[in-house]
Amino acid sequence: MEARSRKQKNKSPQNFFLKRFAWGTLCTLMLSVVLSACSHSPNYGDNTNKIRKVFTVKIIPSKTTLTPIIHGGYSERSTTFSVMVSGFKNRDDVNSTWLGFTPQAGLSSVEVVEDTATESTRSFVVSVHYNGTDEFPSGAASIRLHLNVPKGYADDNETLSTQVSIRDGLTKNNPIPVNADNIEHFNHYANTSAGLARHYQLTETFTLPPKSPGNWTAIGRYFPDTPNPFAEAFIGSFDGNGHSISGLPIASGNNFQGMFGIISKGAEIKNLGLKNVHVTGVAAVGGLLGASDSDGTVHNCYVTGKVTGDGIVGGLIGMNDGGMVHDCYSTANVSTRGGNGNHVGGVVGQNNGTVHNCYATGSVLGFLVTGGVVGANGGTVQNCVALNSSVKQTYTEPNGLLGRVVGSNRGTKAKLSNNYARGNMLIRYRVDANGNGGTNQNTTDTAALNQVDGESVSAAHCMLAPFWEESMRWDFSENGSWQWDSDSSLPILKKGSGI
Repeated sequence: MEARSRKQKNKSPQNFFLKRFAWGTLCTLMLSVVLSACSHSPNYGDNTNKIRKVFTVKIIPSKTTLTPIIHGGYSERSTTFSVMVSGFKNRDDVNSTWLGFTPQAGLSSVEVVEDTATESTRSFVVSVHYNGTDEFPSGAASIRLHLNVPKGYADDNETLSTQVSIRDGLTKNNPIPVNADNIEHFNHYANTSAGLARHYQLTETFTLPPKSPGNWTAIGRYFPDTPNPFAEAFIGSFDGNGHSISGLPIASGNNFQGMFGIISKGAEIKNLGLKNVHVTGVAAVGGLLGASDSDGTVHNCYVTGKVTGDGIVGGLIGMNDGGMVHDCYSTANVSTRGGNGNHVGGVVGQNNGTVHNCYATGSVLGFLVTGGVVGANGGTVQNCVALNSSVKQTYTEPNGLLGRVVGSNRGTKAKLSNNYARGNMLIRYRVDANGNGGTNQNTTDTAALNQVDGESVSAAHCMLAPFWEESMRWDFSENGSWQWDSDSSLPILKKGSGI
């Protein structure tokens, strides 16, 4: 009985739970030690991925943006990034490590081009090539990296990733950047069949390097008397992004000359300034654009310098054939060679579309059909101001279609509305080839808001902001295109002014 009592005593509930508690505590302590010794916390930051405590993977991403531009030996389709793996215990482990990839579609190749090793580190330089045709709506390509390391360090297929910036130019939301370094190559690429349809954005203001005259090739060409004369017109977009380019040189014996030769199919040029241009061509010549087809758009742009051609010449655009031109200005001097050309205007030489909210200040010299803003108008000219110092013709008779705002306004769709001109503008015919001499033309009968000479405004009045805000109804609001420049006492563009 006594022995049995001792056994029962040992099996008492209190002793049973005390023993269970002690055993559980011991197991918990042992498990904590094991977990503490084995645990690791990967830190996936922007550039560094820590695997356990024994080695580190560092990705040095590419800082280059890939684009489709390629020209001769120049290419924006390739870049490199680096991967460094460090902390190995010995050289055998270093040599047993390798790197693999799962590239995104649109990358023609991803490959290791340089591989170096030390006693504890292995470094890879990886080359990436964009095929120049695929679209990347997000503006980047993802590359998965498969790092294979020896047993005992981590999983054999630790997966990491990096991104490469790509501007494919296939949409306006992902434009190809244009800058001083690639402007020459842009000029070539934009004239290729692929480049004519892309979208571009200027990223800085700069001056073109001095070269031989005429080194710029107008972007976009027109082929008359062919089944598709606009087959090589520019149909993309160019956003100057508020920047300017100085010193555009063109000396050509061809038609359709300007930074852009001809645009079509909804092409758009905006927010761009061209300073001190020297553009010479034959017909359809402008500082910015030779000709715009029926649905092209040009806005928030300006030109300064000199533009010359044989006919259909404008400071900004040679011919606007049904497109839209608005919120632009030109201070360029515009002329035809020897004063023998027709359809010459301070902003547009010939207009069959719409020109509104534009002004010109440069001199204009032509033979027939010469105007301060537009030479020949068969479309709409409205809310425009001719501030030219002079508009002259070499034609010897007073009926040579010469006007302060437009030279001629003819056709069933021709319309003039709310246009002004400087009252003391020198407007003459019968001048010589250099614009000298001549006879003053009477503008009294055609000085009205809806007439070729526009309503007269004094030089002092047009240099006051209220004239532009109230009479012209131009938008100087926070979201508008214009701002007042107190230095010139004229409106300038918020985007495209380069100031």
